[in-house]
Amino acid sequence: MTAKEVSPIGLHNNFPFAQWLLALLHEENYEGWDMHYKSKKPDGLLHPSSHTGCEIAMCHDMDPDIPPKPQSSASLMRLLIGTLVHAWIEGGAQSGDWEGIEFKTEVKMGEGLPPGWEGSCDIMVGQFGDGKLSEAEWVIGDFKTIAGNGVSFLDINRPKPEQHFQISAYYHAAEAMGYRLHPECCIVHVPVSAAQYKEILPPIEQWMKPLPRNVVFGEMRRRSQILKRYQAGETGAPQPMPKVIETKANKRTGQIEQIE
Repeated sequence: MTAKEVSPIGLHNNFPFAQWLLALLHEENYEGWDMHYKSKKPDGLLHPSSHTGCEIAMCHDMDPDIPPKPQSSASLMRLLIGTLVHAWIEGGAQSGDWEGIEFKTEVKMGEGLPPGWEGSCDIMVGQFGDGKLSEAEWVIGDFKTIAGNGVSFLDINRPKPEQHFQISAYYHAAEAMGYRLHPECCIVHVPVSAAQYKEILPPIEQWMKPLPRNVVFGEMRRRSQILKRYQAGETGAPQPMPKVIETKANKRTGQIEQIE
């Protein structure tokens, strides 16, 4: 049932708000907004934001015979919040220019990525020292929404590997497309809820140097070959992601625990 097909139950003032909202959330072709997560349909290409994790998951995601896993209403709502935050940021970037600054949002990077890959950089900020376009220095940025309680797990000096890889891919793609770039790029974590027990001052900037170009593009080309072997029916072409074991102090029990 779609949102438009939801019928009132009983009296006119007993409209089923919850049922209507759930139908709206799960509706694939709702035209009430231009939501990125509603329009991200399979395009046959690999994406740094989705396909640099588990090799098996990457291949299954590209397999037309494997339907996508259904998402819960809670996960769709979380995705909706993240999409709205990105739309809000994009609107702010397009609402006016700062002096000596130019914003580019949702920049297509496929031209600079290895064949078979596509992606969009959240934002590129051009800084003009004397107002000349040819002398602009561009900063690559990416926004990640995060639950407030997750902020305490962030290590400003140690970006998540998959996020570091993604923004590095965009960095080297932009460089290949002719942009003169600042030597560091920035992931901005935007908390979308309050943090328990402590005050967090969002957003949180995480600056980093990009991973080497040969490492990033080499891995992307390797994954393209893995996908080709999988599509050709080769047994064991993709490999499962190795487990990463870390230790964390449990403040409640005072014990050191292993987490995966």
